[in-house]
Amino acid sequence: MRHILITIICLMLISSTCKKEEDCHAYVNFVNQSEKDVYFALRASDYIGNCRLDGNKVMKNDTFDFRPYNSCIEDNLNSNTPLDIYIIDSDKYNSPGAFYDCDSIAIKNRILKHYTLTLEDLKQSDFKILYP
Repeated sequence: MRHILITIICLMLISSTCKKEEDCHAYVNFVNQSEKDVYFALRASDYIGNCRLDGNKVMKNDTFDFRPYNSCIEDNLNSNTPLDIYIIDSDKYNSPGAFYDCDSIAIKNRILKHYTLTLEDLKQSDFKILYP
């Protein structure tokens, strides 16, 4: 009897902490519908406050699955810290690994689109970004 009670308690604990798959999104799907290769980039900073954009090249008419966190987006993204995503022209993208003054992002890169996305924005778009 004690064994059955312990099993029931364990099952209740496991089932109460599990999320439904539809409540947990690990990826944002970026769709490049343009006729040009672009970079899907995030802003990175070094220890002295300089910046650069780090990104992945997404070929024309292709997709890229972006994983911003190691767990569910819903558990990590909040209204105080939205996702800042930059779409950069592949012909003018900052040198990889080089940091520069943060005010120079638009000088070092040709920004085609800048998204500032909250969790609500991502939910409304079904965790998909269509460019352009």
